Amino acid sequence: MRGPSGAYGLPRPASVDRPTADTDDHVIGAVDRHDGAATAHADPVRAASGSVTVRIYNDVITTPSPSPRTINCRVDYRQVTWTGGMTATIELTNTSTTPVRDWRLTFLFTNPGQAVSLGWSATWSQTGAEVTALAPSWGTDIAPGQTVHLGFNGSYSGGGSNPMQWRLNGEPCTVRIITT
Repeated sequence: MRGPSGAYGLPRPASVDRPTADTDDHVIGAVDRHDGAATAHADPVRAASGSVTVRIYNDVITTPSPSPRTINCRVDYRQVTWTGGMTATIELTNTSTTPVRDWRLTFLFTNPGQAVSLGWSATWSQTGAEVTALAPSWGTDIAPGQTVHLGFNGSYSGGGSNPMQWRLNGEPCTVRIITT
């Protein structure tokens, strides 16, 4: 029942590994599970059943997923508080080997009564508990090993706790809370 197109009317595989001496072998089909494309294989798995041999091609090809770009940064945070107010200074250091372009530093206040009232060396904004410091026009990049100095004055009610979840351009930073 073999015709020019292959066994049982199926198209012939791109290549058939080593033909066997057994004349009762029939190639039923080959399946390659990589984008549906037929490819040649050096050593297929063969399973015999009576007079029919089935070749199973089960190549599992994994494509590595792109790794997220990691920005290595360190934040040194110092905060001085007084009744109802605070001043915070931040040293933001690029600890990676590549420059950080158009930097954006974000963090979350842990106390809903905390608010930034005035900041320096960045454009400051706050939405709910999330605070954002955008790079100033005169200093948009942070070179490898460079430290940027910025800070803010703010107010609080109910306690002046330290911010958390520090991120530079969306990537987490290591944080050192420095008490004086």
